[in-house]
Amino acid sequence: MKTRRLATKVIMLGTALVALAPARAAVITSLANGTSLPIPIANIQGAPGPIGFGPGVTFETSSPTARFGWTSAISQFQAFPWAGTPAIGLNNIESAFSLTFDSPIKAFLGQITWGTSGYAGFSTRMSAYDATGEQLDYIDFMASGVQQYMPRQYYGFSYAGADIKRIVFTNDFIAIRNLSFVPGAVPEAATWLTMIIGFGMIGGALRRRRACRMELN
Repeated sequence: MKTRRLATKVIMLGTALVALAPARAAVITSLANGTSLPIPIANIQGAPGPIGFGPGVTFETSSPTARFGWTSAISQFQAFPWAGTPAIGLNNIESAFSLTFDSPIKAFLGQITWGTSGYAGFSTRMSAYDATGEQLDYIDFMASGVQQYMPRQYYGFSYAGADIKRIVFTNDFIAIRNLSFVPGAVPEAATWLTMIIGFGMIGGALRRRRACRMELN
């Protein structure tokens, strides 16, 4: 019974420590010590199915006008003069593409541009989700035809919980290239502390239990 109560206290302590971590991701415009995530030259248009690239990343879209590994300029992008460097993008409203990581990451950054189509009711958005599908944060570059972020530069997310699993781009004309990320394999300090305290308390309880049995015998 005492061991059970001790385990309950450990779980409560762990929950309290995890609660100290930020509930939302932070929007960033630079990423020190990020790992480069090259987009291969493919010049694919449409939705050919999932495409794996880099160290454990999957591109997916259902849009027939999406681009992957695109190296040419796209005339429909009012502010997309890029050419030469492979990019991923959308070329229509009411469409989306996602980048899913095999292992959750701590931060993501990319050079982003978007069109100024001004369609009322549509938001040109980049969102970050965790492994459970919960939205950690988002950036609206255009909201109902109104510019929200300027200039067109590097944008991304950083999350202390190291639990960014998927990046989603939705609606309108948007493209990204020159990607980088920070792996999230190393547990946060709060996680390590919870584990150490938990193992210590459970170990102590088992030792006391053994000592009591020896005295009874």
